[in-house]
Amino acid sequence: MNRLWIKIALCVLALTFFGSTAFAAETKSVEKGSAPGKKSASKEGVTGSESKPVDAATKPVDINSATKDQLMITLGVDEGYAKKIIEGRPYQIKTQLRSRGILPPEIFYDIKDRIVVKIDDKQQKSKAKK
Repeated sequence: MNRLWIKIALCVLALTFFGSTAFAAETKSVEKGSAPGKKSASKEGVTGSESKPVDAATKPVDINSATKDQLMITLGVDEGYAKKIIEGRPYQIKTQLRSRGILPPEIFYDIKDRIVVKIDDKQQKSKAKK
């Protein structure tokens, strides 16, 4: 009978040890900004391939005036999405990237805090005429 209790105690200790190390690994990934069980877009790249690292201190990119290279490097989007963003100009608000179907939701939500929309004088005048 004592041997049974010893085996049960050892099993509980083993499960506790292995469970806590798995929990610690998930906690570290959450602290780095990714959800447990999900691949981080910053690690994987916005398009599912390797992306260039983006400095968190980089100022936001104006989607109405940024070049294709600026969009690709700063936001980490691929060339196809950069072209679609440029072709869809001008934008009044950044959510138009979603409402016009320029970007899929997961990419938009990944970059939305790193983009801004600046409206130039020509857009202001055409908006005032309407």
